[in-house]
Amino acid sequence: MASYLVSSSRVPLCLGRRLLSTSSLPLRSKAPKMSQVEVDEPHVQERLGRMQMNFVKKAEAINEDRASKHRFFRRGDTMIAGGCLAIAGSIYAYTIYAIKQERFLDDFDMPDPLAEAEEQIKEMKS
Repeated sequence: MASYLVSSSRVPLCLGRRLLSTSSLPLRSKAPKMSQVEVDEPHVQERLGRMQMNFVKKAEAINEDRASKHRFFRRGDTMIAGGCLAIAGSIYAYTIYAIKQERFLDDFDMPDPLAEAEEQIKEMKS
C-alpha cells in the first residue's frame, strides 16, 4: 500500500499545475463579457417587455437606496475622522504650547561634581 502511494505521488508537478490552472481552460478565456445595456431606449424596452422592465426598475430603486445609504454613512465617517483629527491636533498643539511655558528647569543649577569631590576630600583630611 505504501509503495502505491509513493508511486502515485511521482506524477510530474507540472502536469498537475497545467490541469489546475485557469489559463489553460479554453472555455473561460473565450467567455463573452457582459455589456451595459441602456434600458431607457424605447426599442430595448419593447424587446425586454413589461415584466422585465418592472424588474429593472425595482433593481434600480434598490440600488439607489443602497447608494444613498452608502453616501450617508460615508459622510458620517468623514465627519468622525475630521473630529478625531481635530482632537489629536489640538492635543498636540496644547502640549507644545504648555512645554514652551515651563521654566522650572531654567533656574536649576547643576551641582559641580568636582567641587563636591574636593569638599569630601577636604573633610576626610581634616
